[in-house]
Amino acid sequence: MGVIFALVITNIANSEDNTTVDEVNNTTQVNNTSFFDEDETPGEILNVKSFKVFRVYNQAEAFVHGQDNDGYYIGTVYLLRYKIEDLVLKKVSPFYEGQIINVPKGKVARLFGTHRYFNNEGNYRSFPVVRIVDK
Repeated sequence: MGVIFALVITNIANSEDNTTVDEVNNTTQVNNTSFFDEDETPGEILNVKSFKVFRVYNQAEAFVHGQDNDGYYIGTVYLLRYKIEDLVLKKVSPFYEGQIINVPKGKVARLFGTHRYFNNEGNYRSFPVVRIVDK
């Protein structure tokens, strides 16, 4: 059962782009760009009520801006990440550009380490990872 579930998760994550996931080495490759997660330890809670997606990498990950106190989506870029199993169980919808993601009551936006990658030009980039989780 676990193997079949893992295959379903991988196929859903890879259905719209050239994404491969290596859970052993904690890396993801999207369209020939490598990603590495440095840490998945829960960090500080962000004072953000919503996010706006400006770039989607796959169904479970998107680059977003948090809404500032004046209602603008600018400033720090975060990588918002859903759990793949939440997509499979349809607890969340896949990301799309321009989407507004509200943090529901009873949940918070929490930092979960840093996501870094080398782009096609060989430049190193890093972004804080944020997830919407229970308080």
